[in-house]
Amino acid sequence: MSRFFDIFVNGELHRYLEDDLPLIIGTDREAHVRLVEGRSVEAFIGLHQGGYLFLQPEIGSNTVFHNDQLIQNSVWIKSGDRTRIGDWVLQYRISGDRVDITLAEYT
Repeated sequence: MSRFFDIFVNGELHRYLEDDLPLIIGTDREAHVRLVEGRSVEAFIGLHQGGYLFLQPEIGSNTVFHNDQLIQNSVWIKSGDRTRIGDWVLQYRISGDRVDITLAEYT
C-alpha cells in the first residue's frame, strides 16, 4: 500500500507520499504542515505498521487538542478528525489510499 497525502494550506496544495512520513507540523521551514506561529515542531503524523495513521505531539509542544481532547501521547487519526494547535485546525479526510489534510485558522 502506498498512501498519498494532499495538504491544503491557504489555497495551496502540497503533495507528499508515504515515503515522506513522518510529516512534521510546525513553523520550521522544513515542516510539511507549516503553521504561522508556534514552535518549530509541534507534532508529527506517522504510520503504524503500514496501516494506521497517528498523531504524536512533540515533547514540549504547545497545547495540542485532538477532537477537543488535550493530548500528550500519540492518538489514532480517522477521517473527520480535527486537531487544534494554537489558532490553527487540521481536518482529516481519509478515503482509501488518499489522505487530505486541510489547515485553517480556528474561528
